[in-house]
Amino acid sequence: MIFEDKIIGTDDEKVQSDEWKKYSVLVSRVDTSNPDWPEKPAQI
Repeated sequence: MIFEDKIIGTDDEKVQSDEWKKYSVLVSRVDTSNPDWPEKPAQI
């Protein structure tokens, strides 16, 4: 699937988008009974 942000985004925006997508997946996997939260991606 091609996302519009991958088409029109700058190289930095594409990297940041990938980092936030990865972060979202990692957050969804956190065991909330004993949370070990992943580090948020850096802001550009």
